[in-house]
Amino acid sequence: MNILPGPRTIVGLFTALGLRTGGFYAVTISFLAPALQVFYIVVIFLIFNILFEVTSGYGTVGLTTGVPYDTYSLSDAFHKLSKVIMLFVMDRGRHRGVPLAIDRSILIPGEELLHQMNEEYNHRGGFSKKEERRSDGMKRSA
Repeated sequence: MNILPGPRTIVGLFTALGLRTGGFYAVTISFLAPALQVFYIVVIFLIFNILFEVTSGYGTVGLTTGVPYDTYSLSDAFHKLSKVIMLFVMDRGRHRGVPLAIDRSILIPGEELLHQMNEEYNHRGGFSKKEERRSDGMKRSA
């Protein structure tokens, strides 16, 4: 199969990215060298494990695929820079933009901040006449 260098690069990128995201390909996989087919399988599982680890870190879930040769997490096998990046991912996941009306634990509010948040919440939507405020500012049906 002869493909010119320019289209070959585009087909290669499409195949590399499409294989991981949706199973799309521009060249029949059976035409590829067996070593490249094995490489694709390894890349798929490696990318899945890394994405699983990053997603778990962002969600602060604590799940891991682990490493096959020991009893610790996959992120523990990362290089130092990758571990620092995972720290930022976990921190960002912990402080993601969950609405304050649903989860106020994303902030450690002082009394003044709590009153300010209640005023903003009441100003935006307010409470219906059948609802009243609890002492912490949350809604409660009457």
